[in-house]
Amino acid sequence: RAMNGKQAIELHASQPIDLILLDIKLPELNGWEVLNKIRQKAQTPVIMLTALDQDIDKVMALRIGADDFVVKPFNPNEVIARVQAVLRRTQFANKVTNKNKLYKNIEIDTDTHSVYIHSENKKIL
Repeated sequence: RAMNGKQAIELHASQPIDLILLDIKLPELNGWEVLNKIRQKAQTPVIMLTALDQDIDKVMALRIGADDFVVKPFNPNEVIARVQAVLRRTQFANKVTNKNKLYKNIEIDTDTHSVYIHSENKKIL
C-alpha cells in the first residue's frame, strides 16, 4: 500500500502488481502524474477511486489510460465487481496474446518468435 504518489511509482516498479486502485488527490505526485508514469512503462490495470465527480475528470482519466473510474462515496460491492471485471478482461487479453499458433505439426511461439516442428510429441526445431 502506497501512501503517496512517489511510493506508488516505487512500489509498482519493485514488484508485480495485478491491479491499482488510484486516488487523484495524492501527496507528492498526484494520481494523474502516477497514471501517466505507469502508462509509460506498463499496462497494469488502473481503477481511479476518487472524490472528483466531474465529467471532465472521468474523461481525462480514461483518456490518460485508466481502465475504470469510481466516485467516492462508493458501494464496496460495486468496487469489488469492477475489480473482478477488469481483472477478468486483463487475464483474458493476456491469454489471447500469449497463445501459440499451431498449424498441423508446426508451432509458432508468438512470445519468443520461435518456430517448432513437432515430431512424435517432441519439439525438434
